[in-house]
Amino acid sequence: MTTTDLAQRLLRYTKFSDLANVPADDALEILEAISSGIRDWCMLVPADFRRRTMTGTLKAKTTLGGCVFKSGSKEFTPAANLNAFIGATCQVAGETGHNRIVDNGQLLFESESSGSGSLHYWKDFIDLGRTSRLVSAPLIRGNSLRMWNDADRDHRTGNSAFGVDFWRNSLDSATGDPRRYWVDTENSSDTSPRFIVRMWPLPGTDEQVSFDVEVHAPRYGATALKIPEHIPIPDEHCESIILPLAARELIASPMFSGNTSAIQERGKRAERRAGTLLPVSASTNRIYTPAGW
Repeated sequence: MTTTDLAQRLLRYTKFSDLANVPADDALEILEAISSGIRDWCMLVPADFRRRTMTGTLKAKTTLGGCVFKSGSKEFTPAANLNAFIGATCQVAGETGHNRIVDNGQLLFESESSGSGSLHYWKDFIDLGRTSRLVSAPLIRGNSLRMWNDADRDHRTGNSAFGVDFWRNSLDSATGDPRRYWVDTENSSDTSPRFIVRMWPLPGTDEQVSFDVEVHAPRYGATALKIPEHIPIPDEHCESIILPLAARELIASPMFSGNTSAIQERGKRAERRAGTLLPVSASTNRIYTPAGW
């Protein structure tokens, strides 16, 4: 079900009958009611219903020639648009250290050289998007490798109690099969901070990656009625649970024209339905394989 589908159904509790006739302010209030209904859903249902599998692609090294750098400056002139690689690890050709693309035309660290040159970069991260947390470690599909959570990576520089140098181990060069991951924060000058999953070593080949996340309730803007967005709830629960929860949010609105007590009672029933949903994991055994496996 989409945002427009649910908004149209919500109109049965208002003085409007067609979305095309709803003023902009009232349309935003309807979208906020939908968002509130989904937030209630997220608080009421078992965690399994908030879990989604995400996939992404790590990209091997790409070389972009014709970039212009200035020694001692983070600013540079790229030869192509790098917006899709903001957050990616990079290296200015001829320099020894790795760098990072923090914006289209901006590096994390100052360049060591001046003039026209090449930029090497890797897609070593996956954007988490609308998620509240990472649930499972990323899996590289090609060789079924489950990555290790290097949460304490900043302390693993050769001071291990076991005498192992995690970051400079000869078996773990800068490029190869990604084996570790951590959740990182990326900031951009013109967008909100975002959470990404960063992986190491840098991918030597293109790799498909998958992992499970727990989604959070989205917030919808006016464009969600012009370009419908998919509601992140199974369709069979939108009508019976999300709709009553969202309708209850409209009771205090001047556009509301339904039966207040009836809507409140439907909201309570929707809460009970959500609270009694059976999680998928209830049918698994203690090692989380399907029952009877």
